[in-house]
Amino acid sequence: MERKIRNYFADVWRRGMEYGWINVLYEGQTIMQIWNLPEGAQKKNIVLNFCPYSYGYSLVHRFKTCPYYPDFAAFDSEEDNYMQAAYGTDIDQALKVASYILSNVYEIPALDNLSLELSAPQEKW
Repeated sequence: MERKIRNYFADVWRRGMEYGWINVLYEGQTIMQIWNLPEGAQKKNIVLNFCPYSYGYSLVHRFKTCPYYPDFAAFDSEEDNYMQAAYGTDIDQALKVASYILSNVYEIPALDNLSLELSAPQEKW
């Protein structure tokens, strides 16, 4: 999975696309998205997007008490059901945080299968 994510964003950036995203699915349900979401002049901007509010208080509590929650605190919207954090071009940090959240917040067993849906990169949103 890590290699697919790295290759996808390397291709998005190489081709100069501004928007691209990957849906991470568990048991057929999207539980996380990884986006390239430009911000100002920064065209290479990896963003992790989670929607924990649709899963109940225990998941939200685990999320808000995990060591990476400060990354998401500024973009935590219960009303819109998302939490987001941006990592610029630091794909290593984004993958580390995503892995932690999937295993320790969502509590997905390491041997369970996740699947990826890769969007077609776009120049404009």
